[in-house]
Amino acid sequence: RDVELKMGKKGKTSWVGSKCHILETAEKGEINFITDMLHQKANENDKKILDKIETSSIKNLFCDSNYLSGKKIKEYEDNNKKLMGYFQKESKVKPEGFRVSDFNIDMQNKKAKCPDNQVPISFSELKNDKIEIRFSKSVCTQCKYFDLCVGKNKEKKRILKISKYHDYTQERRKEQKTKEFKKKMKVRAQVEGTISEAVRFHGLRYKKYKGVLGEKLQFYLTGAAINFKRLTKAINKALSVC
Repeated sequence: RDVELKMGKKGKTSWVGSKCHILETAEKGEINFITDMLHQKANENDKKILDKIETSSIKNLFCDSNYLSGKKIKEYEDNNKKLMGYFQKESKVKPEGFRVSDFNIDMQNKKAKCPDNQVPISFSELKNDKIEIRFSKSVCTQCKYFDLCVGKNKEKKRILKISKYHDYTQERRKEQKTKEFKKKMKVRAQVEGTISEAVRFHGLRYKKYKGVLGEKLQFYLTGAAINFKRLTKAINKALSVC
């Protein structure tokens, strides 16, 4: 038995173990190498792993949507770096209903307008960097967009809960639709091949050593093995060019 194991869940899949986050170089057309194999408990949020990455030598970091947040985008920008990644689609009240992006939100002045140009009755800061925007029940129930906007909300009014870094999130949602952004993000696909290689050929899915230290050792040995193969490939490539 290993008391340090935790239960994780992703979508409909559950497992007992831990997570391994792979960090590698992203040079297009070059042989890329793993720079870190980051350990995380299975029940922890993926976004927390970004705090463990040493960014001094990183200019652009390409990541999956699970790692992304407006707060982290701001942190990277403040350090003249770029955190690249796609945000997932916004949820709607109904398939044809209004998203958060359909509301005009001014974070700097703490103001907002709904699609019918009505203003909220409160703009409050919550814990965990969240903002709650509440609209009036009397106004919402009389609105022609009630079914699309409020739907089956028991309070009979629209309530928005957004991140304190909402501006950065929305700016990324616009940017990620551009051809230039999509072209740059193609480089991230390479890490999926690395994950597959580590799982299929190096047994990374199966725990071999006990405890967190044992897991980290397994991660580092796996990364070293993959890097050794790539180094051999790079040397053969260099010799064939000479």
